[in-house]
Amino acid sequence: MHAHTPSYHVGIVPTRARATGISSTTIANTYVALSDILGSTKLMSLPSKNALEVKFEHIKLGQLTTLRIGHDNSGKMPRWNIDHVLVRNQLTGSVYRFPCRRWLGKGIDDDSLERLLFVDSTY
Repeated sequence: MHAHTPSYHVGIVPTRARATGISSTTIANTYVALSDILGSTKLMSLPSKNALEVKFEHIKLGQLTTLRIGHDNSGKMPRWNIDHVLVRNQLTGSVYRFPCRRWLGKGIDDDSLERLLFVDSTY
């Protein structure tokens, strides 16, 4: 892609257990997708198990509105507790915050493997 194509950095912030300070990561295969009012990206896999970030280029995204995040529930410890997700447009410097504060996984919270998060307009 050429120099004016926006590059995005997605950072996932897991919830830290209050008592231990240990963050909740997952060993499942994880993915994210971003949307604005005009359309959305395809599902993008995170680069590895326990990865908490992904970088990509996308030409058509404007002001972000929603983010889909999920996993395939694979492995012995697939449950994932996410506090929030930050997305930075590297070209404009805009940062979008998507609060979650929920679990993803079978047998916890509401059994969902995927969440649709809405941008925090007050961030």
